[in-house]
Amino acid sequence: RSFIETVYKKFPFMSSFLYVVLSSYLSETKSGKILLAEDNLEVRTLCETILNSAGYKVTAASSGDQALELIESGKYNFELLLTDIIMPGINGKELHEKALEFIPELKVLFMSGYTDNVIDIHFNFKKGRNFIQKPFSNRDLLKKIKDIM
Repeated sequence: RSFIETVYKKFPFMSSFLYVVLSSYLSETKSGKILLAEDNLEVRTLCETILNSAGYKVTAASSGDQALELIESGKYNFELLLTDIIMPGINGKELHEKALEFIPELKVLFMSGYTDNVIDIHFNFKKGRNFIQKPFSNRDLLKKIKDIM
């Protein structure tokens, strides 16, 4: 008999509480630490909600410059950078390049709502495995992140 089955049998009134606590604990132990850099409040809030619900620990920044400050502070051990490509100030590509100086193993997932030619012309950026086109579904975002991490 598992620990959970034993607790459920002896304390049935605690089952809902324990399920929530244990589910939260188990999802946190399997999650990663993500730095989200997105200048659009609605997109940033949506991404935070999706990722937090999936058990990831998310720190959000409203600009590339703010994200870089978080990285430079050394207080966080981010595993993945989820960043918009086109933002005021430091863009996503520059942010990732600078972030690698502090966290060499930092993985990245770029996102953009702009068309291919705008991104290619202005940022010399080639889309590939580490890119997701906005708008995206919750499922698509979570799958991309799982594949990268």
